Amino acid sequence: MKNLIAPLALAAVTIGIALALFLLVTAGNPFSTRETVVINQFKQYRAAAEVYRGRYETYEQMCREVVLGVARCRSTEDAYVIYQGQEDGTFFCTDSTRFAGTIPRAPSKNTCQ
Repeated sequence: MKNLIAPLALAAVTIGIALALFLLVTAGNPFSTRETVVINQFKQYRAAAEVYRGRYETYEQMCREVVLGVARCRSTEDAYVIYQGQEDGTFFCTDSTRFAGTIPRAPSKNTCQ
């Protein structure tokens, strides 16, 4: 029985340290996990749009060729907008002006604002 106490104590301490680190990292984080995922997706979308423009010197047809998951996209030769509805009725949006953020309604043009 004494042989089991040391490994169990070590495991409990390790789990406690991991939990404490997790709480320190996530405490005070203004974004929920879902919001963090969406923000990271949109950073990737924006990077993909810029790579596309660098390769083809236009954003036109980008929305058809770049995989965007559930996000919606519109593009012209010199502009694009990518947006996705959120649970609270707002939209997360990014565009060719490098804007990225939450807007109250779906964009009607090729910019978020």
